[in-house]
Amino acid sequence: MGPLANEAFTNSSDQKEDEACVYAMQLSISCTFLKVLNTSIELGLLDIIHDLGGGTSDGVPAATAAAVAAQLPTKNPEAPSTIERMLRLLASYNVLGCSLRVLEDGRVERVYGIAPAGKYFLRNKEEGSLASILSLSCHPRFPG
Repeated sequence: MGPLANEAFTNSSDQKEDEACVYAMQLSISCTFLKVLNTSIELGLLDIIHDLGGGTSDGVPAATAAAVAAQLPTKNPEAPSTIERMLRLLASYNVLGCSLRVLEDGRVERVYGIAPAGKYFLRNKEEGSLASILSLSCHPRFPG
């Protein structure tokens, strides 16, 4: 085997190793994702985003973490940054859509909207919701 073939083999092997590592990391945080999704539903974050104009009809993200936090009955000054981290995780799993918006003063903020999969976790009385199933599966006494 010549030097070029050896290099291609090494790159392919390295790429497979990287892919395996990324997959292992995804598996290690899947529990975290479910807990964050469940907590978001319990707090009503998805419904707040929907009500703030980040609904599924036009698909345009419209709600900031600060606007969502302002709708919650908390005085915790860390709430907006905590919610921002939660929303970013949900966006990375395509439960939410996320866009960047440049403000007049040049700062950039993230805005969120409900992604197509996220609509199944809204508290919609007419169409039903998967929120109850998620809540059950995240319950500490649930054998799963």
